[in-house]
Amino acid sequence: MSPLANRKALMLFNNWLLSCASVLPKTLSELLKSILLLAISTWLTFLVLGINPALDKSQSSLIDMTSLTVVTLSYLVMHFFLLSPLMAYKQYRQLGFWDGKTFHYHKEIRVYTGVIHPSGQKLFEISFPAECKDMFISTHTTISGAHERVKAGFTCMQNSKDHWNIPMSQGVSRSSIRLDKRKQYLVTESMPGTIPTRVKVYLESWTL
Repeated sequence: MSPLANRKALMLFNNWLLSCASVLPKTLSELLKSILLLAISTWLTFLVLGINPALDKSQSSLIDMTSLTVVTLSYLVMHFFLLSPLMAYKQYRQLGFWDGKTFHYHKEIRVYTGVIHPSGQKLFEISFPAECKDMFISTHTTISGAHERVKAGFTCMQNSKDHWNIPMSQGVSRSSIRLDKRKQYLVTESMPGTIPTRVKVYLESWTL
């Protein structure tokens, strides 16, 4: 398979796992609750009515437990191999679309929200979704107000004084960067006396 086909298959597989994981805990929890209630009912029958009614009750409970377990397992198998693949594909199509080797999100994904304090330049480690690992990504960074006094961005160069030059205009910075695994450092800067300012980072697309 080509790298592009591998990436598409991996995204579908991840969505399938998430779909399976979403139904498994609740279904097993309901099964255990039902089994526990049947066991309590049998125990109460023994305490109130004695051994013989309790034995009859326990046989009936075992049949009910077996039937309940079979039905639950059948439902999980149907969900894992019929419903989950359909849900995974639907979520995959709703997430975005491919243009050649670039995956564009229908709606920008917010990967970071923070506050920039007036304490000079700082570095913040940002984690991106698993599908972006080692990819070439396009980001969109925005700040709220104080555009001339606060900056934030990724594609920064250091000058001779080890000062980061942050390319931001009117509170907006767009960057295309190669990720190191799934993480990248965001550079922020706020001049002394500036009120704390909120910053948001959005993921627009990524390329193989």
